[in-house]
Amino acid sequence: MNYRIIETGSNYPDLLLHRDRNENGDESVTIFAIGVIAEDEDQFATEEVLFDSSKTAQLFIKDFSKASADQWCANNEISYEKTKKVK
Repeated sequence: MNYRIIETGSNYPDLLLHRDRNENGDESVTIFAIGVIAEDEDQFATEEVLFDSSKTAQLFIKDFSKASADQWCANNEISYEKTKKVK
């Protein structure tokens, strides 16, 4: 599994997990989240996680759950709910 989209629901944006090799040739999975709040405002977060092998990186993608996605968004403070409270 080289990529996966995880639908989180209404509080957080969906995530894209993408396996690749970085500039040093290391196996990596990059986690992306972007949420459009308004026409002129969006939220973006990304993280690169390094692995020793492609199999480990693929298992990370396969095992990444909706709960993990929700927690990752919360840890990176990317939430639609936070914005709703401000209005």
